[in-house]
Amino acid sequence: MSRVSMAGQNSTEILERFNGQDKKVERSENDKAKKEDKGAVFAGDLNLMQDPVTQKREEAQKRAMKLVQDAWDVDRAIDKNVQERRDHYSKMRDLKSEATDELMSVEQDKQAIKEFYEIEDDSKEQQDLELLCKEVDIKNGVSDSSLTMEELERIAQIEK
Repeated sequence: MSRVSMAGQNSTEILERFNGQDKKVERSENDKAKKEDKGAVFAGDLNLMQDPVTQKREEAQKRAMKLVQDAWDVDRAIDKNVQERRDHYSKMRDLKSEATDELMSVEQDKQAIKEFYEIEDDSKEQQDLELLCKEVDIKNGVSDSSLTMEELERIAQIEK
């Protein structure tokens, strides 16, 4: 131990200093004991004598866990796909409902206009309107029918 000057210190301080030095000695002795213990090797940690049956069992368990995990992943992907399709179907059903409502509104407006202008269902104006609607449907690809020569001539007269 090193020499320490104790001049000007009371007895309590001197005792504390000695106790601190004793603790340092104890710690260094414990450290030496730990270092000696580290030299010992536990053979069970080395896996030198692993049983082939145990090894095969562990490999089989790993393969089984991989198969189960892969199956779960596939199931989750399928569930996600089904949910996406359900969401898309719901969205399309809502769009169809909106379009149907809009078509009903247009039909109601057409009826209101016919009543306002007092147009009869068998009148010339109504027939001309139906002919123009047929032309628009053919141009938009909604209808597979075609216009006759008489209908084309009548459309030309309407447009003039």
